[in-house]
Amino acid sequence: WEALDEESTQLAYAKACGKMYHAPVFANGDTRKQLLARSIYLLYKKESLWTQSQRIRAEILFKEYPDIKKGYYLSMRLGLIYHQCKFKDIAEHCNGDDKMEDVCLIAEEMQKNGWCPAGQMPQSVIAWDLVRLVNLGRWAYLCDYIREDEMWHIMQVAADTALEHFSSWEEYGRSFIMGRGVWHGDPTDSETAYEIVELLLKNSESPWKQSMWKE
Repeated sequence: WEALDEESTQLAYAKACGKMYHAPVFANGDTRKQLLARSIYLLYKKESLWTQSQRIRAEILFKEYPDIKKGYYLSMRLGLIYHQCKFKDIAEHCNGDDKMEDVCLIAEEMQKNGWCPAGQMPQSVIAWDLVRLVNLGRWAYLCDYIREDEMWHIMQVAADTALEHFSSWEEYGRSFIMGRGVWHGDPTDSETAYEIVELLLKNSESPWKQSMWKE
């Protein structure tokens, strides 16, 4: 956000002075603001599914922001473990890894408290990421960082990704519950998410009740 604000501030200053502002660009032609906004799409895809332009953009992004690189590969690693392992096997991956210990903790709490039916533990926490992606797109539009059509494109990416990973609002909700808890490593976050999901699933005025999963 600081990088986005800096470019917007420089643009406004140039306008106030009656001058043209030319933002510095990276080797792929992106300004810093464009690099960050456009990288949203690639961060929610497996590296093997990146286009050539996304690979170039990712290389620049990860060089400029090492923490984003670390977060991306950690997210991909968690997803791979979920797809390859059954719940009873997850504990083998927990030793010495704080985030995987969070996964184990939240998974245990979800089963113990009945937040997830037996045998239906989420295979991915991507629903939590998709919720944050949609919010980020909305905030970016409201702050004039992206156009309205770009915002709706982000929304569509999130919707398409959700349809690829889940077959119902119930599955999506369970993934959101686990993802929120793993994010902070705190079961109370999962409990709050569970209450939200239950309301969305049962309240007749909920958008989840008014829209079929694949409409």
